[in-house]
Amino acid sequence: MTDANGCWDWERISHFLPECILWKFVGIKPPLMQFGSDLPGWRWEQNRCFTTKSAYDALSAPSGPVVDFKWASIWNLHVPQRVKVFLWLSAYDRLLTNSERIRRHIVAFDRFPWCQVYAESLNHV
Repeated sequence: MTDANGCWDWERISHFLPECILWKFVGIKPPLMQFGSDLPGWRWEQNRCFTTKSAYDALSAPSGPVVDFKWASIWNLHVPQRVKVFLWLSAYDRLLTNSERIRRHIVAFDRFPWCQVYAESLNHV
């Protein structure tokens, strides 16, 4: 879909896409041939072919910054069980705060019930 100069071939593209989509292309650089052909492929394999093993490896690999909480550090504390559960839920961002309840359409307001100033997020709790 590019011409000999490496620019978008508007003549060819305009036959396939409506004008509203073409205007979105204006801000996108065309693919550069020096990086190879622009073909879809599985990004987790060198040969760009899908394998079940690569999908499993991609899904089981930790993504993003991993919070380094160990089970033992929470569960071996000498505190009541409900405190351990609260700490574990907090550590893994699993508390059902009002911000999460609003996202799930369970409540109408996300304000913290005691101060009524800030949204009840995990940081505020």
